[in-house]
Amino acid sequence: MKRLAAFVIRFRYWFLAGTLLLVLASAIMFPFVRINYDFTKYLPEDMGTKQALKVMEEEFGIMGQASIMIENITIDRAINLKQTLINNNDGILDILWLDTFVEPDILLEFENVFLSDATMQEYFADIPGVNQFYKNRKVLFQVVFKNGDYSDVTDQTITDIREYLNKLDYKYAMAGSAVSTYHARHATEKEVFNITIFVLPIFLMILFIFTTSFLEPFLFIIVIGAAVVINMGTNLIFGEISFFTHSTATLLQFAVSMDYAIFLLHRYHEEKEHNKGDNVTALKNALSKSYVSILSSSLTTVAGFAALLFMRYSIGIDLALVMIKGVLLSIVCVFVFMPSLILLFDKGIEKTRHRLFAPKLLRLSDKAFRYRIIVPIIAVMLVYPTYIYQNNNKFLYGNSAMESGEGSEAAVEIERIEKEFGNTNMIVLLLPHVKTDGVINIEETKKAEFRLIDDIKLRLKNLNIKANVQSYYQMTDISTYLPKLNLPETPETKRIEEAFLAWLESEGYGRPEDWIKDSIPPHMEAQLLSPNYSRIIISVQTSSESEEALNAVRTIKASADELAYQNYYLLGVTPSVMEIKEVVESDFVKVNLLSIIAVLIILIFSFKSLILPFILVFVIELSIWINMSIPNLMNQPLIFIGYMIVSSIQLGATIDYAILLTGRYLDNRKSMNKKRAMMRSIVNSGNSILTSSLIMASAGFILALISSVEGVSAIGSLIGRGALLSALLVLIFLPQLLYFFDPWISKMTMNIKFWEGNGQKP
Repeated sequence: MKRLAAFVIRFRYWFLAGTLLLVLASAIMFPFVRINYDFTKYLPEDMGTKQALKVMEEEFGIMGQASIMIENITIDRAINLKQTLINNNDGILDILWLDTFVEPDILLEFENVFLSDATMQEYFADIPGVNQFYKNRKVLFQVVFKNGDYSDVTDQTITDIREYLNKLDYKYAMAGSAVSTYHARHATEKEVFNITIFVLPIFLMILFIFTTSFLEPFLFIIVIGAAVVINMGTNLIFGEISFFTHSTATLLQFAVSMDYAIFLLHRYHEEKEHNKGDNVTALKNALSKSYVSILSSSLTTVAGFAALLFMRYSIGIDLALVMIKGVLLSIVCVFVFMPSLILLFDKGIEKTRHRLFAPKLLRLSDKAFRYRIIVPIIAVMLVYPTYIYQNNNKFLYGNSAMESGEGSEAAVEIERIEKEFGNTNMIVLLLPHVKTDGVINIEETKKAEFRLIDDIKLRLKNLNIKANVQSYYQMTDISTYLPKLNLPETPETKRIEEAFLAWLESEGYGRPEDWIKDSIPPHMEAQLLSPNYSRIIISVQTSSESEEALNAVRTIKASADELAYQNYYLLGVTPSVMEIKEVVESDFVKVNLLSIIAVLIILIFSFKSLILPFILVFVIELSIWINMSIPNLMNQPLIFIGYMIVSSIQLGATIDYAILLTGRYLDNRKSMNKKRAMMRSIVNSGNSILTSSLIMASAGFILALISSVEGVSAIGSLIGRGALLSALLVLIFLPQLLYFFDPWISKMTMNIKFWEGNGQKP
């Protein structure tokens, strides 16, 4: 390592120039890294939802959708507004509203009666879907975009729609999957910058408190900041990254990598004391002596992220690759970029020296020893309940990670629409056509479809789940539009109906089915009917992850299975939630086990001990269980993907606190009794642990505070709270465990000899 250190120092200005050029190049590349907002891309290929999406794309294409509610508007103005929106926006394929199904002239003719006469209002309400489009002088447009929810074209179209409605001074609200993506995209673009601006002064303040020079904190920020910029720019090699990764990776890299820069500079100051007047030699020694320690520290962090590589739900792989690359780049920057800066700013560091503002933690070490029996008893008593509580959280598995947080503009708009028109949870059923000799048998297909729809409606009604079903054959059948008179089906009523239809045809009016078919635009027919499938849209009035919604999907599946339909597909948030739940829960067991095993192996080799690794992992795992049980105690739902990712991050990153304190304890035990070693280890390592934990905690809490995206905010809260809990347990509980297990540690650790005398070795 000395040769490598000498090489780095000899060519330090070349490394400085090269790093700055790489930072510049990465800053230029960064805007070209595509951000993916489509979580379905990360689903396993063998999942039913993934297969269904492929079939739907092949048969119908992928089109985005949104709902727009306009308040205090008449029917005639609504018709004109709808047409204007279609004409002015190339990204809109169609807008479904009442005039899609009923002639505009008829709507206008009956407008006054519809708004004032209760009987007519009830009549209109009997027509399927009417009160899904118009209610209390509020219009609900269903917008179908030409491109998917995640398309740049769709994003621009939503921007244009909002700008146009703002100009007209309409009070409106928007919701739907395309709108959720729109808000997530714009929030991420704005908030990633805002979060960085907010968090850097906090990082600097923490570093000012725990360092002894006003210039040192800026040095740390510059070095790790360079690594962060390079990491973000070089994400171009992946083509695209998830918005989840984009939102969190910058702060995570700062939080988990800052220690490396701090460690090298502290080592340099130690070496300067032994090499007074020879800064180059001091730096060379610091580089060679800190190399192993920094690499060992980074290994546990990398192990935590590497465990995510084994997830089937590959959004974890996306984050893991970016973060592993980020940690490695941080190490490279610390070893090849930081040396030149240390020598350049050495005089400035010395001139800006100040006293250490951080506490020496003598009182904490005294309290830790005084309560060495009470605290472990309390901690052990917490093991079972926290483990149970963290497993019994109310987990969310679907699009909640992309939804806007409570109180945000997007959340308020969704709430306004749901208050007026209720929850709308769309479930799509792709039903294969009945074919005879390879040709669609329309009558048999129609019968099969009607039989299934009637059965689904009846089953959902028995569960008290309100549902509206839309399909091509239903839309083109006259019975859909006739008011329900509840007349018994007898040969006489059937004869009257047939006679009436025959009379219409004889008078030249044709059959009503033909009128309806002619009124449906070809592009709308293409959305519901393909050469091989009927697309049946079932809208249930439930939230997407409620028990009602899950029961609705089970009911639809049971109906299709019992009526012997084969090769059908179900799509929608709720069906995907049911499958994602199975995948990520099995992923969690695997990821959690792998991360624990990887960390244990690293610790066994680091400490050459058969007992210390288990003590350290137990302490951090307990802090994770406490962290994850808090949402349950507060009755807050927890996004499962965040729960899983943070569990790995907290173990991989904060185990370093335990490693540092344990290393100090082992060093102290060579010359002290276990009481003094325990207390001194807290004082020796306390400020370093507090620095790291406060940086990580501030990163997490700023992320939680500023991000309006629910999933990102939740991860921030978990990271922030987890860092503080890990630090607390490491500084208080871990020294007490080391004290109690001291005899076993001595026997089960290689190449170590503890001081057997009283007090301290002379």
